[in-house]
Order: sequence, then C-alpha cells, then structure tokens
Amino acid sequence: MPKKRKALIDSVLDRAGDVGGDLLGITRTVLTGRKKKSSTRKLAESNARAIEALALRLDQYARRDQAQ
Repeated sequence: MPKKRKALIDSVLDRAGDVGGDLLGITRTVLTGRKKKSSTRKLAESNARAIEALALRLDQYARRDQAQ
C-alpha cells in the first residue's frame, strides 16, 4: 500500500476512533475492503453497504451534536 494512502487511512481511522469504537470497524471496512477473498461484485456490494452505514452513523452523530 502506498505511504500516502496508508497515512490517509490511519488518519481517518484515528478520527473514527475518537467518535466511537463501532464506527472504527465500519470505517476500516469502507477504506480497506475485506481481506477475505470474494468476487468483485460481492466485495463492491459489501463496500457500498459499509459506506451507507458510515454515512448514516456520521449523520446521527452530527444531529446529536447539533441538538446539544
């Protein structure tokens, strides 16, 4: 993995870790994909679901912060 991409992933994972532990796993899945071998279509579907879950969770955190 190129150093720039690894630094970006580490940075995002550090920030996600600050928000919540469950978000860390979702973010890791979105950025790195699964390590398990799978067909391209299945992997793309999995990553799309992970991105949707990440966006939903971040939206929930943003709304909660605005309410406070």
